[in-house]
Amino acid sequence: PPPGGGGAPRPPPPPPAPPAAAKPAEPTCTSLFNASQDWNQVFRKCHAEGSGGNAAAQQILGLLYEKGLGTPVNNSAAADWFRQAAEAGNAKAQLQYGRLLRDGPNGVKRDREAAVTWFTKAAQQGDLEAMAGLGRAYLRGEGVRKNEGEGAQWYRQAADGNVPEALFELGMLYRDGKGVTKSDSLAFRLMERAASRGHPQAAKELPKFRERYLKRYGQPGDR
Repeated sequence: PPPGGGGAPRPPPPPPAPPAAAKPAEPTCTSLFNASQDWNQVFRKCHAEGSGGNAAAQQILGLLYEKGLGTPVNNSAAADWFRQAAEAGNAKAQLQYGRLLRDGPNGVKRDREAAVTWFTKAAQQGDLEAMAGLGRAYLRGEGVRKNEGEGAQWYRQAADGNVPEALFELGMLYRDGKGVTKSDSLAFRLMERAASRGHPQAAKELPKFRERYLKRYGQPGDR
């Protein structure tokens, strides 16, 4: 034996076993919806999760029923699922439930006052399209007393977030001087932004707005 009385060197310990492969996470309603490859599978998964109280799944389930994805179109069922998610605080569902109540499609009783309530709840959570919905409500007097100034303010907030419909409607208000001080310059620039974001009516109206602008100010950029 070597000095010190030790025996033969011990063999090195065996290397640790490689970690077991992680089990793939089971897809969720949201992940399947975003992949949008098999709508029947999406519907089954979202129905299971929505029935268990998952608000995000309930919101998606409402959309599936509204659009007829993985299930026949059923506006009544869409409204019911949107309502459950909306009551749980889901802003998208609050917006979508409000739209159904405002428009009253087949199977849904129109209730524009309730629609404004849900738009307001969604807008308080920062939903830009709900702000546009409030702009329309106040501008047209749908569910609230007509107030063009209030409508313009809501449209302006949504337009600041580049919501195409809000850009278009606010441009029309500036053209006509409704709820705002008339301005051909602002009207033209808002219509340009709406058209560039794919708003079809804005694209159709833009040449007229450009002509009005050029007659008053000259080439864009002069003012």
